[in-house]
Amino acid sequence: MLEELTKIFRQGSNNLSRWPDCADTMIADINALTPRLVLDLGCGANLYKAHIPNLIGLDAVTKEADVTGLIEDLPFDNNSTDVCICMGSVNFGSHELINAQLDEIQRVTRPGGRAYFRVMCDHNHPLYYPWNKKTAYTIAQERNWKFRDGPRVIYKNTTEERLDTVGNRGKSRLYWVWKI
Repeated sequence: MLEELTKIFRQGSNNLSRWPDCADTMIADINALTPRLVLDLGCGANLYKAHIPNLIGLDAVTKEADVTGLIEDLPFDNNSTDVCICMGSVNFGSHELINAQLDEIQRVTRPGGRAYFRVMCDHNHPLYYPWNKKTAYTIAQERNWKFRDGPRVIYKNTTEERLDTVGNRGKSRLYWVWKI
């Protein structure tokens, strides 16, 4: 699966403003917390780094990342981060892989920390996990995580530029913030 994801995402997006329903609000919300450490998991082109202090971007495939690695095997200490950003990254593979990634997010996030999520919820690409609101609520209940925002549908304001590799992914996503 990593090889296929590398083909699709080796060039991270360079358009932070394509998600007007969450990007600016999320940045302001995170900065108001004055976090000691923020992990952008699956950071792509590492766009949030210029807007959020103390951010480390991790990605398995893009050269802009500060750290190369997998979300299911994070190279960070237990309870070491205040915030995890997962904008489209905990989005691929089996239920077992998603759970392994969520286990790692829980392990590295301090109690009371936050996890910001944006996921595909309506797609036709076989690599994507079948996220929906019910799944987000079930996971929150199983892990005793609380919603600070969402889950809610958000929309991007641009057209997909990589139709040849990712298919028609539409303009809507689910977005939420978990308190861990």
